Amino acid sequence: MSAVLLAAAAVILNVGAGYAAFQRRSVTGSGAVAGAVVGTLIFIGGGPGYWLMLMLFFVGSSLAGRVGSRRRPSLERMHERGSRRDYVQVFANGGVAAIAALLLRMTGHLAFATATAAALAAATADTWASELGVLSSRPPRSILTWRRLEAGTSGGVSWLGTAAAAAGSILIAASFAAVEPRITLLPALAIILPAGLLGTTADSLLGATVQAQYRDDTGRPTERRAGEQSPNTRTRGAAFVNNDVVNVASTLIAAGAAALVAFSGRLP
Repeated sequence: MSAVLLAAAAVILNVGAGYAAFQRRSVTGSGAVAGAVVGTLIFIGGGPGYWLMLMLFFVGSSLAGRVGSRRRPSLERMHERGSRRDYVQVFANGGVAAIAALLLRMTGHLAFATATAAALAAATADTWASELGVLSSRPPRSILTWRRLEAGTSGGVSWLGTAAAAAGSILIAASFAAVEPRITLLPALAIILPAGLLGTTADSLLGATVQAQYRDDTGRPTERRAGEQSPNTRTRGAAFVNNDVVNVASTLIAAGAAALVAFSGRLP
């Protein structure tokens, strides 16, 4: 496929996918545009197979969100943004994968193919852990102190959330083996599953330490800077570190770790 045809196919497919996501109220208008940009870059960088991996992340995360939707109304007050992804959230989750895919296009190196898959695995793992972990019958525990936390609190982990993260990583690993001829299923699982879990663990650690958390006027934890009537009180973390910053960092950590393994020539 020529570069012009590849770019044209990428734009058409991703504008259509962005519009469909907007119509289904999965993303805002800005999120649809950002999704089209990220999808186009991954399609151009990695080809149709890597774009399908991105679609697996998006569709799988949307389905996980629907499963966890019965708990969402009680958690909305804790999150900075609503359930529809805007452009910042889209770039925070898919930006690292898009950059890695472009580097794959430029170099052809397996390390950047692995980094692309690892970034998508980390994003999928984190999303599935967040959306499905809240369904646990037991409250999450702090990844640092192991004390019980309110469901939805940053830095909290649960067995159900961890299992969901592993399932999301396995999905991306299997799809990576299916679309990348230079790797088979077992090596893909051996590198992408740990990378995805590393990413979601980093997300939890950063969420428990440097991510800003506030207390609303009822004394309950929240990620929102302000309530309806007055600013909330910051109780920990840096004011400029929100969930989007943490998502970028966690996908970058996963992608970097996977790329280093591939660069070293020590793929299983």
